[in-house]
Amino acid sequence: MKREVRNGFTLVELLVAALILYIGVMGISLSFNNGILYTTRVREVSIAVNAAQAEIEMLRNTAFSQIVSYSVPGSRLPTGLSNATISVLVDPYLYAGMKRITVTVRWRSYLGKSLQKSLATVVTEGGISGK
Repeated sequence: MKREVRNGFTLVELLVAALILYIGVMGISLSFNNGILYTTRVREVSIAVNAAQAEIEMLRNTAFSQIVSYSVPGSRLPTGLSNATISVLVDPYLYAGMKRITVTVRWRSYLGKSLQKSLATVVTEGGISGK
């Protein structure tokens, strides 16, 4: 009796191949998802740092006696951050004629998590040139 030769794949072989393909596709999909999450987070932090830096630069061009703590009005809040607030805290520093400025930007990420970024600097009564 002659054995019949069949060409093709068995059902088990097809299921194993489909499983391997599924695992590969899911791995790539998760990589893209994580990339999007990280890119969005970096964009939000970049917007927050730029907003804080802009406030610090504005204060550097303000008369020393007029530098006080405040909250940034809504018209100057950065676009691209959800529920953003900016607060400026001014404290006397180590020596007379110096103030420490801390600018804090708070926002809610698109995932709903509350985030914040702070920048600090010291200004002197005489400015950078010391005059």
